[in-house]
Amino acid sequence: MIDIISAIGTIFALILLGSYLRFKSVPSEEYWLYADKLVYWILFPSFLFYKTSTISVSTELLTPISHPLLSGLLLTVFIIWTASNLFKFDNKAGSSIVQAAGRHNTFIALAISERLFGESGLLIATLATAILIPVTNISIVIALVIILNKGQQNLFKKIMNDLIRNPLLIAIFTGFLFNYLGFKNILIVHDVTALLGSATLPVVLLCIGASMRFQGLKQTLPALLLSSLGKFIIFPGIVLIVLLQIATPPDIAIILIIYAATPTAASGFALARQMGGDYKLMASLITNQTLISFFTLPFTIYLASRFLGLEIG
Repeated sequence: MIDIISAIGTIFALILLGSYLRFKSVPSEEYWLYADKLVYWILFPSFLFYKTSTISVSTELLTPISHPLLSGLLLTVFIIWTASNLFKFDNKAGSSIVQAAGRHNTFIALAISERLFGESGLLIATLATAILIPVTNISIVIALVIILNKGQQNLFKKIMNDLIRNPLLIAIFTGFLFNYLGFKNILIVHDVTALLGSATLPVVLLCIGASMRFQGLKQTLPALLLSSLGKFIIFPGIVLIVLLQIATPPDIAIILIIYAATPTAASGFALARQMGGDYKLMASLITNQTLISFFTLPFTIYLASRFLGLEIG
């Protein structure tokens, strides 16, 4: 599992670099205050538009990929949302816990899938990304609006306004529209979005590190434990249970387990900040989950491969 450890280690190194640069005020304090807005409004939407507008969708793979992943996502969000209420987390903290339990790090999943299974693995992973990203963003945005606006009137209007204005969802649906119409290589448009999208991962990770404010262990540990329970046990566990009930090729099944067991997405930090959640807690959860996954992912993949009868070298 050297490839898995290498992929996660690289990402965590970038987070630490961002923290160091912010500590040294490089390039400046003002830069880090606004860099996350660049990610949320420009870089990540460009990445999503480019990927969804150029992907080749195989209808034969949609059902075996979508059923386990969406079951795992929606059930995990519901379970952790309920648990955060039972344990009486405040609204802002609860919204970050739900995000941390439900989101997945697309970049880690793509990297590991390609390294373990080559081009075929990358194709499957890209399809999984196209399926998960819209549903994840819609369900998470709805959950955050409800959690952060409890007791307010016109909640449905608030949800619709946030969905309509969400740049990530706009990018996804615009990309799928272009894909459907056959506009997969528009001069300048796709070149620009491809270049901007390629900058997304390093900038996101540097911003997370730059925004890190380590809180006391007593303050963050309960949130970390609950979100990690959802992300590393409940989500992959549900996906594995569903996979065992349906006929799914082992290599596809392992890639779906990888998606379910990756740490939470770096983009969750920008969403938490823009929507009024506890973005400092979110940054801490992202970093700590990434560190935890350095140890849990190899074990999860090994365990799943034994259940599914696939040897991974």
